[in-house]
Amino acid sequence: MGKDCPSKGTKLSSGNHLFQKLWQSVKGAGNATKRADLRIFLPHKDTPLAKVEQEFVRLYDFYRPGLFAYFDFPTPVKTNSAMEQGIGQEKGRLRHRNSKANVSMQIRIRGEFELKQVYAGKDEVRAIIKRMGPLYSQ
Repeated sequence: MGKDCPSKGTKLSSGNHLFQKLWQSVKGAGNATKRADLRIFLPHKDTPLAKVEQEFVRLYDFYRPGLFAYFDFPTPVKTNSAMEQGIGQEKGRLRHRNSKANVSMQIRIRGEFELKQVYAGKDEVRAIIKRMGPLYSQ
């Protein structure tokens, strides 16, 4: 992940410590003396705070195996290559000219002409227009 990001083990041990402290403070409320005694419930507005905190402990224990699982995934490869950046710039030019966010139809209709205009240079574009006939050269 990032350079300053703690490891998965550090994050889990920190969570374990926090929820162990929370469990010690609410242990015994509602006859729950072991974490295995905790059961799901539907809270209401008048549910005691200790019961809600016990639910947090139960949820932590339940979801703990999957917490920070993204540390086990391989680091994704960056795909924003120079070619993709160029395509993005070309689409940006079309968006600017058409004042529309969706330019896929314009790319299909005018894409080749836009690319020629950008990459061919003025002299080559003039030569292409001359070859197209007298109506275009005016």
